[in-house]
Amino acid sequence: MKKVITAALLGVMLLTLPTACVKETLEKVTVKRGTKIWLNAGTPALDTGRIGDYYIDRLTGLLYGPKAETGWIGTPIRLVSSHSLEEPNTIHSGATRPPTTIGKIGDLYIDTQAVKLYGPKTAQGWGEGVKIGGVPQTPPNDLPNYRLSEDGTTLLAWFNTQTLFIDMRTDSRLNKVTEIAAGAFRNELEFGIPESYAVRSLIINRGVKKIGMRAFSGLQYLEAITLPGSLRKIERGILTGCERLKYINLEDGIEEIGEFAFVGCIAESIKIPHTVKKIGRDAFHEWKNITELKLPEGVEQVDSNAFAFCTSLRVIDLPASLGRMGSNTPFERCSNVQSVIIRSKTPPAYPAYHISFGNRVNIYVPDESIETYKNSDWASYLDKTKIKPLSSFTR
Repeated sequence: MKKVITAALLGVMLLTLPTACVKETLEKVTVKRGTKIWLNAGTPALDTGRIGDYYIDRLTGLLYGPKAETGWIGTPIRLVSSHSLEEPNTIHSGATRPPTTIGKIGDLYIDTQAVKLYGPKTAQGWGEGVKIGGVPQTPPNDLPNYRLSEDGTTLLAWFNTQTLFIDMRTDSRLNKVTEIAAGAFRNELEFGIPESYAVRSLIINRGVKKIGMRAFSGLQYLEAITLPGSLRKIERGILTGCERLKYINLEDGIEEIGEFAFVGCIAESIKIPHTVKKIGRDAFHEWKNITELKLPEGVEQVDSNAFAFCTSLRVIDLPASLGRMGSNTPFERCSNVQSVIIRSKTPPAYPAYHISFGNRVNIYVPDESIETYKNSDWASYLDKTKIKPLSSFTR
């Protein structure tokens, strides 16, 4: 006898999952040999379900599964259109193929005998079913490398952990992407441990306008990256923990480098675009190999600890446009600085003690401004013998 799977008729188990403000129900339907189809709003959590289970996202109509040992791998299948999601859909079941007389447009159907999922039903009928159940096998090599949003503008996730070189400009679909989602390269395994990606080089296409937080965080083998000028702001922590990252190409157009953006990289130098106006807190924290830093004219603000623990840094060159630093010096624990160049013809607004390094460094200012600096309140905490004309600076 055919039946409709509902909580009332079949006693579908409801598990209450607490959230910050609301409660949501997670339904599960047992199909065969313990295999279950889970239904909830949103993408499946890592700890939802067991190996072989399936998951339907009620918000998007996507079917995930079967679940593997490493989680919900693979590209989900779209079951329900966004139009169909405007009203509740019913999941029917029976021991045969679904009769044309059962269900309304948008409904799903489970053949419990053949273990197939049909739907969503359209005006033309049920279509062909999708085989479900059982323990998943090793994914085939022809699985897609990545998953995009429905409109093709957002890179949601990169699946292929063995890809070595990614140039988004060379892929017709990736070249149309305008956004990379937060954590797109952070496929987490159990206990929140991110899966290891082999990628060595990343070139982001020039149409990308936003990259979410921690999108590339923890790519331990990444050595080179190019970020386009269409990206106005580099978000928080997008490359934190990329311990082999040595070559960073930032194109003109970028205006802000967010906090913790490039923590712990091994690059020996960085060319900051002249379009950058602000560098966030701890953005280049612990760059132990950089020896010289030149901020271009146009940079207006550098926040606290932006270049902290850059222990090989010897020379700092600051533009006339720089008028603001964080409450703490951007150069905390830069213990080997020898020279600071200040391009401004008048003493800057930021305090002198942020760049004094205990009065052990020489401070070079425009030649015509020597007396202006020495006689200013700005220099009251400095050893004025350390203030020298810029023309005398040598490396």
